[in-house]
Amino acid sequence: GALPPLPHGDVLIHSGDFTNFGSLAEVEDFASWMGAQPHRLKIVVPGNHDMILDAEYYDEFWPDWSPVKESHEAARRAFGRNGVRLLIDESIKFDGLHLHGSPWVLRYASWRTAFNRTPAEIEGIWRGLPEGVDVLITHQPPHGFGDRDLTGKRTGCPHLATRVGELDRGYMSSVTFTRTLACSSPARGIPRRASTRAASATSTGSGPDRRTSWTSPSGLDLRRG
Repeated sequence: GALPPLPHGDVLIHSGDFTNFGSLAEVEDFASWMGAQPHRLKIVVPGNHDMILDAEYYDEFWPDWSPVKESHEAARRAFGRNGVRLLIDESIKFDGLHLHGSPWVLRYASWRTAFNRTPAEIEGIWRGLPEGVDVLITHQPPHGFGDRDLTGKRTGCPHLATRVGELDRGYMSSVTFTRTLACSSPARGIPRRASTRAASATSTGSGPDRRTSWTSPSGLDLRRG
């Protein structure tokens, strides 16, 4: 079905799983839609479904997802061409806020998906997060932050939760766009810790074999003072 209207705002963020099979066509279609939104700044952090954007993974496993190998570089260019900022371990400053995006997901099975890392690897990644981040955008949530799946199991990363507790400056995994496997709505049911607020903005495929749930797009006011 059609998306509900997006909230008005200055910044629109999507934190991953905007494709079913990580194809170039899916990326280009999404980037075009995202770029057409009226927000002043559009930010995307990919998820583990968005395989073509993880060059290392895609170079090895593309035959599992596509009959032909497509261009990782073309997929990345689609965002810039549409005025969308793709953040993969990158920061951006906007209206006095420091936003940082990182797509990594704790490896949870013997097989791999895109942006997977072992516990030791991902702990090092989160240790490397910059200080002074106001908005941290990740695909996998930290453990305990709105991370229950449809069975009630928590799926967040404990190493990220530890680092978020240290940063504690306003963590969230989204601002205005939400489609998620978690049962909680971004507006309620997601805990706060000190100054930290959290919301969810991931999406997965809508096919009959995908267990997904829609939540309404969510907005957060980040004005200082």
